[in-house]
Amino acid sequence: MLTTLLMLAAGAGALFGLMKMKQGVEWGKIVLIVCVILSIILATHKILNPFGSGAGKRILRRMEELEAAFQRTSGERLGVELAKQYPGAKAVVIRPVFFKDVDPEAPSNVDSMESKFNQRFAGLKTGLGDKIEILDVICPRPTVELIGNIEDMKRSYKERTGQDEIPLSEYEIMAWQLESRLTVVEDISKFNDLVKEMPETATMVILLTNFPEQLDRLNLWEKKVTVAGIVDKVNAKVPSAIEQGYISALVIAKPNAEFDSEDAWKDKKKRFDSRLLFVTLDNVKEVVQANEGLFQSGE
Repeated sequence: MLTTLLMLAAGAGALFGLMKMKQGVEWGKIVLIVCVILSIILATHKILNPFGSGAGKRILRRMEELEAAFQRTSGERLGVELAKQYPGAKAVVIRPVFFKDVDPEAPSNVDSMESKFNQRFAGLKTGLGDKIEILDVICPRPTVELIGNIEDMKRSYKERTGQDEIPLSEYEIMAWQLESRLTVVEDISKFNDLVKEMPETATMVILLTNFPEQLDRLNLWEKKVTVAGIVDKVNAKVPSAIEQGYISALVIAKPNAEFDSEDAWKDKKKRFDSRLLFVTLDNVKEVVQANEGLFQSGE
């Protein structure tokens, strides 16, 4: 049942992405590709699993293991590079807003972003070793609008079904629908408030979530700290921020990445190079020139 619901959701997401892509929205293509890949995975699971052979489960388990390894590798690479360049730094890590941050009643295993963060964070700590101390892990406070959206979705489900208890499958659908909003700070003041609360002894900020769109309005730049991160979405102002020294290093997804190369998973460097770019002041111009459209337009 859950597989069928997810297939329907993926199909709807693909149509939505296609519509946005036709409207000229850059991230529409990304949504379309992700949803198509998800549909293929779910369809494979649906076909193989009814026979009771467990083949479908083994395929999905393998894909989950590979994805987890990829996320850990991204965090470890960033950590290793930062440890080399800034030994002795004291870091604050900024994570995404999780679904359960917005709705404490939700089960903890419904949010794919939480799983992604956990793997990245584990890799980051491995890479940093004892060279850089992590002082704290923090996240922006959810907006009132986002909390209201989830309450509306829960109320709608209860009215539609007559059930007071919301099943795990419905929470998973809600989390999927709101994922893009959870990973982008919609209210710049929420991010700036977070920066004000950071320990004064911090000399480094590591983002394991996306930057707000309004980069030029961040009070983070006023602090004398090293800024680095792993982001899933970048805008047109990021290269300039790197060139001006505001951002020291970023790990970002490579366009036209290899998602199905088994050989790439056998080696950490190949694993990283197959899907990711490590961007610094030394190569930012080269990355921009070689990857047209990589940096989306920002405000």
